[in-house]
Amino acid sequence: QSGDTVSIDFTGYMDGEPFEGGTATDYKLEIGSGSFIDGFEDGLIGVNIGETVTLDLNFPDPYPNNTDYSGKPVKFDVKVNSITETVIPELTDEFVAQNTEFTNTSDYVASVREELMAEAETEADAQLREELLTKAIENASFGGDIDKEIEDTVAYWMSYYDNMYKTYYGVDAITFFGAYYGWDENEYKDFMNEQYGMSVKMKYVLAKIAEVENITVSEEEYESKFSEMFFDYYGFTSKEEVFENISAEEADKIINDTILQEKAEQIIVDNAVVNK
Repeated sequence: QSGDTVSIDFTGYMDGEPFEGGTATDYKLEIGSGSFIDGFEDGLIGVNIGETVTLDLNFPDPYPNNTDYSGKPVKFDVKVNSITETVIPELTDEFVAQNTEFTNTSDYVASVREELMAEAETEADAQLREELLTKAIENASFGGDIDKEIEDTVAYWMSYYDNMYKTYYGVDAITFFGAYYGWDENEYKDFMNEQYGMSVKMKYVLAKIAEVENITVSEEEYESKFSEMFFDYYGFTSKEEVFENISAEEADKIINDTILQEKAEQIIVDNAVVNK
């Protein structure tokens, strides 16, 4: 019934033949979530564990995930392997004591509220920083052939994502992002241009602020950031190991540029006038 989570095996047929992306086993689906095309989830309501049903449906028109499928008839054979009903328990002192580190609902609720407030504050700070950086970029002017640099950067990352998703999923990036976000090709390209256009411009804005403000990098800051990036994040165990993979000059540039950009970004935040 609606609201249940089911494990299903399904095979989709178009023109009597299975089609790419239309087959899965042990797929977890919440009935009523709207994750599948119209009629798929409704067609499973009333089906019992172990039963198989055939659903005669049509892809929506348009169908942005794959325009070749738009409006086409499709048939799915679906087997229900298991059904899980979500039951929300009553929040009582007994339940809290059995399932959390707290002994009563008041302390538990207060703790959850504190965690949610901390998460909300972190999210708000991140959003504020993004908006401030965007405003700084919008107010900046750029010389040189920055449009060409943006074009090359976008082309690089589009190729990178194409290769990655073809390797892991057997589809290009446009198909993957289309399936995940519901984008068509133009929406995907617009996203890439906006994302990496801002990235290129931000690099220059932060570098200029660092220059004008005479920002420097101390030895202590350098060592701390080196350890954070190469040891903690990438898992290297020594500088020698790092330099076996990239040159000392490349590492120095990465570390120094990162610190200068972070400090320049903080200058924007510290000096901004925010009307809340």
